[in-house]
Amino acid sequence: MFDDLTGNIDAMFGQLSDGYEGKHQQVLDLIQAARAALTQENGELGPWEAHQLDYAESALKSNYLRLALGSTEKALVVSQLPRDEYDYGFNRPE
Repeated sequence: MFDDLTGNIDAMFGQLSDGYEGKHQQVLDLIQAARAALTQENGELGPWEAHQLDYAESALKSNYLRLALGSTEKALVVSQLPRDEYDYGFNRPE
């Protein structure tokens, strides 16, 4: 599932090289697909993933489609981290 989403995100990065016009809904669809894939059966989403996907939606609204895709992909990647690395990465001071 994540491989398909990552592949679709990579493909969208390529499509954005032709411009952003008409691509907003496609990017939003990818963000929503990632959110659905990452949401646990109890309806919860990890805090790091939620942060990244919220950031992706904000970037999309501000017309930063590449940033939105990058944040979406990061949400998928961090969800695969071992718990100790996840906790360290999410909680480390900036």
